[in-house]
Amino acid sequence: MTRILSPVLLVLLLGLAPVASPAQSGLWIEPRPPVTRVYKVTSTFSTVTTNGTTHDETLITLPAKTYITHVIADLTTAYVCEDTCTTATLSATVGSAAGGTQFLLSFDADAAAAQFGDAAAELGASVNPATVPTMIGVLGSWASTSIVSYRLTSAVGALATAGATNLSAGSVTFYITTVWTP
Repeated sequence: MTRILSPVLLVLLLGLAPVASPAQSGLWIEPRPPVTRVYKVTSTFSTVTTNGTTHDETLITLPAKTYITHVIADLTTAYVCEDTCTTATLSATVGSAAGGTQFLLSFDADAAAAQFGDAAAELGASVNPATVPTMIGVLGSWASTSIVSYRLTSAVGALATAGATNLSAGSVTFYITTVWTP
C-alpha cells in the first residue's frame, strides 16, 4: 500500500518552512544569484602617449554593486624604450584610481614575459587575502560605477614626446575577476 504524505507533514519532516506570498507578508523574495565575470583587457605600447614619466589608462569601468575579487597582469611582451626613457626603469601598478596600488603592487614592466598577481606579495591591499574586507573581494561602489586603472611609470625619461610614444614594444593583458550583485 502506497501512502501519500500531506504537505504539512512533509514540512515538519523535512524541516521546510513555508514562504508566505508577497500579498500575505509584504515581503518579496527574488532569488537571483550573483554574476561572476572575468574581463580581459590588453594594453600595448602604442597607447602610451602621455608626455611625462607616467601614463594612466582606465582598463574598465565597472557597474555599481560590483566586487573585484582578483586581478592578474600577464606581461606577454616586455616594454622597451626606443627613445628618451630607460628600459630598465619601467614599472606598472593597478588600482581603483590613477596611480593606485589597491589591486596590484608595482611590477617590472620591462621584465621577461611573466604573470603578476598570482602571489600574495604582488597583490594590493584591496584584493590580498590577508587584508581583504569581505570574502568576495572589494566593493568598487554600491551606488555608482567604478574604474580599474593601470599606470606605467618610467623612472628615467619621458614615456612619450609631443603625444608620440617613446616605446618600441610592450604588451600586457589584464584579467579582472568580478562579482556583480543584481
